[in-house]
Amino acid sequence: MEKDASEPDPSRHRNGPVGVLYGEFTDMLNDRVRYSVSLTESALSIQKISASPGRTKVVFHLADCVGCRAHGGPDGADAGAYFTAYFYPFKRRWMSAGVARQRVEQCFRVALVQDPVANLREAEMWARAIREASALQAPRRDGVVYSEVRRPCRVMILVNPHSGRGQALQLFSGHVQGMLTEAAVPYKLVITVSPAVPRLRRRQMAAAFGGVCRATLLPSQALNSK
Repeated sequence: MEKDASEPDPSRHRNGPVGVLYGEFTDMLNDRVRYSVSLTESALSIQKISASPGRTKVVFHLADCVGCRAHGGPDGADAGAYFTAYFYPFKRRWMSAGVARQRVEQCFRVALVQDPVANLREAEMWARAIREASALQAPRRDGVVYSEVRRPCRVMILVNPHSGRGQALQLFSGHVQGMLTEAAVPYKLVITVSPAVPRLRRRQMAAAFGGVCRATLLPSQALNSK
């Protein structure tokens, strides 16, 4: 059930140690399923709210988080907003020995009030908090300087549909597009009709965007250069 705007905002409630963010959200596919979500400096804890005893809590370490984004629903009539976190924790391989990093996606629906703008603002707050906390958990190596990539970073992707044995567009849709979405990097896709782009034009595009990449057969044709 949607909450009235006059009611207190549960997602801004803090309990326990300072720095713990707590909220209650619904499942992205079934609004009858609710979860309690808490964010600490090192982990995102998720617990299904149920009347049955023995509830199981799932904890995702932020060191395994590669990104989090906020977005509206696919239906324009949906007043709720969503935030999705992407993790790559170590998990046991299926039908084989050993462990490997496997992709896990956690998505929650924010519908605290009837105002879609307010719900999206709340989802963005959670997504930003998760990104900032996960950045602090990134592994550190001696001699390596870490700095946050400036945002917003816009990227233009040039794809020649005839390159890569005619599979360049499919490769972008199947691999690259998902990674850009997970990293919350806005991009503009341009389908090229010519095998070459004038160097001056490439410089103009690179100046307007944070980077320009081109999907071709040759790595030397990558365009993120002067």
